[in-house]
Amino acid sequence: MQSHFLIITGMSGAGKTQVVRTLEDLNFFCIDNLPATLIPKFAELCRQTSEEKVALVVDIRGGRFFDKLLQVLDEMEASELLFLDASDATLVRRYKETRRRHPLGERNTLLKNITCERELLDPLREKATHIIDTSTLTTAQLKAKVTEMF
Repeated sequence: MQSHFLIITGMSGAGKTQVVRTLEDLNFFCIDNLPATLIPKFAELCRQTSEEKVALVVDIRGGRFFDKLLQVLDEMEASELLFLDASDATLVRRYKETRRRHPLGERNTLLKNITCERELLDPLREKATHIIDTSTLTTAQLKAKVTEMF
């Protein structure tokens, strides 16, 4: 069986948690919020232990470590990058429904944080091997799409 090393990133509120749950159901070994600087060491450990299906979530919650993700991706071989996106209106609605705080904090408005996050993530979106826009997807549709992909 071919080894699968998947890195998941994207907009906060776009469905990364749902994707991880689906991948766990597909027997992926999943880790959420691993600092980007640890990814190469972790990937090497996975190769040594013959872990065949691995998924890592790396996003802006990683703070200063997140900035290293582009560099890490350039250095790594045989990894896929899944980027989850959604429209600004969808993200605002989801945040209001869940009443969660955006990871960039409360100094700015929610929409300003979403805009700032989108700018920070744009280079990763451009490098992505897979992009899923979850704006119009139900949880079941997202699960089906991820299952089909992986």
